[in-house]
Amino acid sequence: MRSKRFAARPALYLSAAILAALMAATGGLKVQGQEREFVAPAPDRSAQDGQGPYDRLILRGVTVIDGTGAPPRGPIDVVIEGNRIVR
Repeated sequence: MRSKRFAARPALYLSAAILAALMAATGGLKVQGQEREFVAPAPDRSAQDGQGPYDRLILRGVTVIDGTGAPPRGPIDVVIEGNRIVR
């Protein structure tokens, strides 16, 4: 026999979904009298910005997580040349 606490879960999930849909449709919770603030646009680029591609990229002070389960190493410098990690 199922417990009563499991019977209430679908109603809880349904009410949470309805609340999330209402918040998305109305823009979320707002304090009365406050307007939404928008992020200012980025400044225009100068002629020197965005130059490249470069032959070598050096990332300094990086923490390396190699994905083998070993602990992170760092801070170290990573050198990338020709889309390959050299050192």
